[in-house]
Amino acid sequence: MEIILYKSPKRAFKLILISSVVVVCALFLLVTLDVPTRAWYPVIGVCGLGYPVAIFHLFDRRPQIVINEIGIFDRRTCKDFINWDVIQRAYAMDVLIGGYVCLIVDNKYLSSIKKAQVDRPFMIFPEIDAHQIDISVGQLGVDEFKLAEFIMKMSKLRPESRKEKLKILPTSVSTLFRI
Repeated sequence: MEIILYKSPKRAFKLILISSVVVVCALFLLVTLDVPTRAWYPVIGVCGLGYPVAIFHLFDRRPQIVINEIGIFDRRTCKDFINWDVIQRAYAMDVLIGGYVCLIVDNKYLSSIKKAQVDRPFMIFPEIDAHQIDISVGQLGVDEFKLAEFIMKMSKLRPESRKEKLKILPTSVSTLFRI
């Protein structure tokens, strides 16, 4: 039994809507006002980039996070599953760019974390106090606080109890999602 979390299509539609509003407003102001046209083209171009990004997110059906009795797998952060036994602590962070679940793991496990700067967004901001593994849940439409609480509960359970917890979980998995 496993839980698979995908990118939220609602977020992609929201990005299309916001891009459309800004592009239409910029086109309207370009036509009606006596402002140099070269000032509006960058606005239209940058906001127009929201369309291909939203379409990519809309049709990207790869699993982002997989949770099973072995552990948790985040496609962007780790090469393999993070075993429940190595997770020492999990906490949620809500920042402007989206929610994150930060995991503190055993130091022996750190070698399997991808070393790319893109996957460690808070490494350049030490004042935010993010640690070792940062799982982005902003595009998933998942409540990061409930997911962090669920990860902590799963990491404290015995291995045989985890399988049972995942069997009864599908009835309550909808509580992880924001409405």
